[in-house]
Amino acid sequence: MSDRQSQPSESFDIPPAWEKTLRSISEQEGLCLVIGPVDAGKSTFCLLAADYGLQARRKPALLDTDPGQSDIGPPAALGLALVEKPLYRFEEAVPAALHFIGATSPVGHLL
Repeated sequence: MSDRQSQPSESFDIPPAWEKTLRSISEQEGLCLVIGPVDAGKSTFCLLAADYGLQARRKPALLDTDPGQSDIGPPAALGLALVEKPLYRFEEAVPAALHFIGATSPVGHLL
């Protein structure tokens, strides 16, 4: 039996376009903003990007900017998690910083 833990990227059938983009992201420094419609796979893509970053010996972070459906931290807050181990769900992320905005909608709360 191996002591090696499985990686999230080994648990999914990753579309070729995602694979190419994930590799590109993990090879570069800087920020990556992920946007898209409901149920497009944004959360899965972000978790995979963090995993690829870890495998490339980067220091990935996840910033949850949806105060209405927050996965990192409580509702009505923005949450930042520094990713130090593979994550299978956002809820596994440990918040490193939280910013309370006091509303579940960004309307009227431009930061």
